[in-house]
Order: sequence, then C-alpha cells, then structure tokens
Amino acid sequence: MSCTHRTTRLALVASAASLALLTTACGGGSGSDASDPGDGKPVTLTFWSATAGAKETAEAFNKTHPGIKVKFSLVPAGPEGVTKLSNAVKGGNAPDIATMDYSALPEYASEGNLEDLTPSSGELVKKEFPEAVQSLVNLGGSTWAVPFDVTPIQLYYRKDLFKKYGVEVPTTWAEYRKAAEKIHQGDPDLTITNFGGGDPALLSGLAWQAGAQWYGTKDDAWKVNIDEPASQKVAAYWDGLLKDGLASKTPLWGEGETKERATGKVATIIGAAWSAGNFPVSYPDSKGKWGIAPLPTWDGTPSTGMYGGTSYIVPKGSKHTEAAAEFIKWVTTDPKAMTARLSSLKTPSSALPANEGMRAAAHPPSPPILPKEHQVAAPLTRPVTAPPPRRAAPPSERPAAPKSPGGPGARRGQRRAVALFMVPFFALFTAVTVLPMFYAAWMSLFREESSGLGFGGTERVFAGFGNFTEALGNEAFLRSFGHIAFYCVLYIPAMVGGALILALLVDSAMARARRFFQIAYFLPHAVPGLIASLIWLYLYTPGLSPVTDVLDALGANWNFFGQDEAIYSVVNISAWQWTGYNMIIFYAGLQAVPREVLEAATVDGSGALRTALQVKVPMIRPTVVLTLLFTCVGAIQLFDAPKLVQLRANTMGEDWSPTMFIYTAAFKGHDYGLAAASSLILALVAGLLSFVVTKLGNRWKAS
Repeated sequence: MSCTHRTTRLALVASAASLALLTTACGGGSGSDASDPGDGKPVTLTFWSATAGAKETAEAFNKTHPGIKVKFSLVPAGPEGVTKLSNAVKGGNAPDIATMDYSALPEYASEGNLEDLTPSSGELVKKEFPEAVQSLVNLGGSTWAVPFDVTPIQLYYRKDLFKKYGVEVPTTWAEYRKAAEKIHQGDPDLTITNFGGGDPALLSGLAWQAGAQWYGTKDDAWKVNIDEPASQKVAAYWDGLLKDGLASKTPLWGEGETKERATGKVATIIGAAWSAGNFPVSYPDSKGKWGIAPLPTWDGTPSTGMYGGTSYIVPKGSKHTEAAAEFIKWVTTDPKAMTARLSSLKTPSSALPANEGMRAAAHPPSPPILPKEHQVAAPLTRPVTAPPPRRAAPPSERPAAPKSPGGPGARRGQRRAVALFMVPFFALFTAVTVLPMFYAAWMSLFREESSGLGFGGTERVFAGFGNFTEALGNEAFLRSFGHIAFYCVLYIPAMVGGALILALLVDSAMARARRFFQIAYFLPHAVPGLIASLIWLYLYTPGLSPVTDVLDALGANWNFFGQDEAIYSVVNISAWQWTGYNMIIFYAGLQAVPREVLEAATVDGSGALRTALQVKVPMIRPTVVLTLLFTCVGAIQLFDAPKLVQLRANTMGEDWSPTMFIYTAAFKGHDYGLAAASSLILALVAGLLSFVVTKLGNRWKAS
C-alpha cells in the first residue's frame, strides 16, 4: 500500500472512530429510478457544484434514470460560489440542485433562499443519517438540506518530531500544551501548530467540542451566543499558546501555513478527514512522517467537533423539487453514486460520507492500522442547531488539478523550463537597467576639460569623486531636493488619501455602477504623462482656458503659474494622473478582505465608516505600504509635469527638481560627469527613502 493511500486510510479510520457512538439507521440504500413526468419527456434538472466528482456523479445518474436528466455546471468554490448562487436566487434563475457547506445553511434558510425539503427528504434524513449530523440540516423544525459528508476534527502529528523530542501523543489539551513547551524548548524555531486566524470554522469546531453552542433557534428566532464560558475557555487557551510563542501566528489557508507545515516548522495539524487529501500535494517531502490521533479533550472524555462538511440543497424557485429530491437521495445514499464520484479523483478520497452505506463503498473494510491506544471512539459532544461559520472549500472538495510527474528528473526539467522563461526578462533588465547604471558610475569618475579658451577641443580626465563633491556643493541641486520634499508633503497625502477614499466608496455596499466608476477613475492614468501635462498647461493658461475664465468671473485671482502657486499646479497634474491608478490597486486589495470579517463587524454594530477605517484599511496595510513606497520613489524622480509648467512659470528654474537639474547639466551644460554623479546620488536617496518607508510600513503592519 502506498504512503498516500495509507495516510488517507489513517484519516478515515480516525474519523470513523470519532463517529463510532453516533446512532445510524438500518435502512437500506435507495437507487430506484424516477418515473417519467407523464408527457414522455424527461425532467431536466440543473445542478451547480464545486465539489470534485460532481460531474461524473451526474453522468452516472443520467445513465440509470431515464426519467430525469441532470445538467451539471461547475461553479467557484467558497464565498464566490455562494455569492453566485445568491444572485441566481434573487434573479429567478437559480439551479434546481446545488451543494452547500453546512455553515451557510442557517443564513440561506433564514433569508428564504431554500426550498423546504421536509416533505420530500425529511424521512430520508431521519432514517439514513446519524442524529448529530441531522442537526446540521434540520433547522427550526424543518429539513433544509440532505447531508453528504461528516468532518470531525482530529489531530495530525509529526511522528519524527515527537520521537526526537521525547513527546507522547497528547490526549488532553493540558498535555498538548506540555508537548508544545517541550518541543519549543528543544528547538525555538518549532511550534506546536499554526493558529494565526483566517478560518473561524476551526475555532467554532473547537468551541463546539468544549460544549459551546454559537448559534441556535428559540421561539422561532435565531439566537447567537459566542461569548459563553466554553468559548472563552477555548479562546484563552489558544491566546496563551500564541502569546508564549508555542503556536505559530501564521494565518491559516495561506502560503505561509503550507510552507511551515511542509518544512517541519510545526509539529501538529488540527484538521478534519478531508485534510489528509491535501498532504501528498502540499507536503510531499514529509511523506510517511505523519500520524493521526483523536483530538485532545478537556477532561479526558472522548469528544470532538465538526469542521466543515457538504450538503445538497434545492434553491428557492425550483419547479422540480420532487425530481431534485430523487437525485439528492441517490447521490447521498446510493453506493453507485460514490463509485462514480471516486472515478474522477487523481488521489484517494479522504471524504467521510455521512451515510454508512456510502462510507463502506468509499472505503472498503481493511485491518485496523491505527495504534491500539488511538482506536478510541470520540463522539460529538452533542448536536447543534446550526453549524460553524462559513469556510473555504477544503482541497479534497475542489476540482482536482492535473498532477505533474514527480521525481528529481522532472523537477530538474521544471527548473530548466522556469530558467528559460526568465532569460528574456534578465537580458532586457541587464540591457536597460544594470549596464546603464555601471556606465553612469564609470562616467561619474571623469570630467570634460577644454583648452585654448574652448577652441582647442576637450579632453576627458579622471576626476575621482570630484563630480560627487561638486554636486553635493551645488546649491541648485540641494535646493531641488527641498522643492521635491515640499511637493511630496502636498502630493502624497492628497493622492494616496484620495485613492483610498475612492476605493472605499466603490467597495461600499451602497455603491452602484462600480465598473463604470472604476474605468472613469482609471482613464486619466491611461493618458501619457506628457500629453496630460500639455492638457493641464492649456487649462492653466489665461485667455485659453475656460477654467481661468470661470475663476475670473467669480472674482478669484489665481495665477496657476505664479511663484507660490506653480507647485500646486504640478501637484494637481500628478494627482490627476495617478489617483485612479492607485484606486484600482486599493480596490483589488479590498476584494481580498474576507467577507466573514465584514459580516462579523456588521453583527457587532459597526457602521460603514467605522468598518472602513477600523476593519478594511488595517487589513490592506501591506497594499497601502507598497503604494506609499512606489509613490515616494516616483515622486523624487518627478520630471515631465514641472518641466512643462516651467515653460510658462518664470519663477520655476530649469533645475527645479533633481531630475531637471540632471537633465540641464547633461544636455545643456554638456557636463555628463556631473549629471552621472547627480543621478547616482539621486538613486542613493531613493534607496534610503525606500528603506525608511519599508521599515515604517512594517512597523505599522506589525501593530
């Protein structure tokens, strides 16, 4: 048996052990064909799902059920798929059948977006599924979905690390902390697990194990309580591990999490059965090093919680609820459906069907392979009336991606292919950036000297650092940095702040015609800088500009080219050109803010303004810091706008900005050595500024 199959089998045996004390009905599997509707034509059902094997399941059903034809469509997983389904229900074009996480059912049912399946599937759920699983789909006395799989939480641990540091597999959370302390003491770079947030469903499952019940119904109304003693106990426990450095603060469901687990920086993973399906793909180098055990408990009594899971629903508006119920019955209880589903998977399935007959079809019996001490039944503490918060779809439930051939030879071939694709970039980068820098450095060490009162020709002589000394002693060059510093004080807050405000407005729930405003704001950036400057030069010129005519009519005496006003004209040109561009960057960052976080803020009573300032902006800090960095570096290289304004503003000299000074020295003074030295000084200032902005930005992000 391969290690991949073994890992999956271990996960399923552990999950089955977690469900050993659940009550299951003895009813036989269904699978009868649906009858024709009466007109000789089969009923056509639309089926949306993001789960792997859903397409093959629909095709198998169509072959054996001539009276019903299921038309399958693949939809995105996670929140994007839920949003697509919500929009379809509102638009009256929802599918007849869809898959949905247990966590989304309460919201959908309470909003009236689901058909009540009590008449068609209520008895099926009661007879074919464990009581604790029934509670996930029976809400408010009605059946809103049919369960497909169950996902009890369990502990994956690195056998090699536990052996190396002399740690026993913990059975209680107190022992788990002691194991964390011992491992961290042996290697300060190791932590017990990742628990940096990003997946509220896991925290909810752990709170469930401790006896908490976050959601429920009382007197036909929803009841929410996430601040009870059991939840506080779980939160305080994990806060302690994080505070003491025993658990990693790396967020879940990200590249950082995968890297830490793949490189052996964490000793355990708290996951569900479906987690095992991701091990061969995400952690291939740790093959054979993982063991599985029941989840540690608070008092030694076997118990666990649920983490995710999938159900089948009928969205509101379906005209074929009975036929849909027939398909759902077949796909959730008939072993043939599981056989069809597994036919599409590239790796062994780690899903644990909720129906016992389906479970046997998915994973035929085999001799126990868990250590005897781990073959302990771990029942769910009790049923709940509503599941944990919405989570991202687990890897095992996403459409399987083609797996590339393994082996050292294949990896070397991939590295060669990557290197080959990078050659054009590095060649171009060297030609237009690296070589000119070296040439500028070489030129800065020489100066041109003429003889015979300028009539005897010029001679290039070695000047050493003389050009640098001359540049640093040139008042015009130093004054140009003062001009740019004042420009940055005016420009950066106005442009970055304006871009951020526009992005928040477009992202707000009240925004309409978002696509139009995105394009409208971005259009100024599509205008080349030189053309933009010429346009504004026209708008600034008295006698030509309608703007100046309006100002004169209003009695406002504003000279856009005046000694004190010219810099504001330059700031306006730059802000007009770059605000829309950075708005798009900020808006893209806002789209990555988890919708669950925004929903939680709304539930807590946070208004739109408070949510924007205290939730959205802090969560896009990396984007803001990166934008500030690029803006600062670009600002000190300002050239085109002041150069054109200088043509009309006599008070602005030809050396107003550092780049203008360099341009004048090179192409009017023909002092290429001084220009090259000034360019290198400007590059050094840009590098120092980048360092300072990055450091301050990192402190802001860390806070």
